[in-house]
Amino acid sequence: PKSMQGRSVTALMAGQALPPRPAYGELLPAPSWKHAAKMVVSGDGKHKLIYRISDRQWELYDLGADPEERKNLYGKNLPIEAELKEELTRWMEVDLAD
Repeated sequence: PKSMQGRSVTALMAGQALPPRPAYGELLPAPSWKHAAKMVVSGDGKHKLIYRISDRQWELYDLGADPEERKNLYGKNLPIEAELKEELTRWMEVDLAD
């Protein structure tokens, strides 16, 4: 149904590859991390963008070069930044519309 998020995996079951798509996530506050956040990982798995809702801060990581997410690249005007921000914003708008 249209109310469900996801995609068909029929091609995958037939042995065909699925085209890469971004993966979205929601992070909830915890004792060691006091933020609510939404995030997206690029379809190729190389970059992650996080929006911390609680303090309106953005974080961008190059997961290949920095798998421990220690160097925030947000604000460096990398092309992937705008692409992932658009993806995440679109997902958040859909999520918030419910």
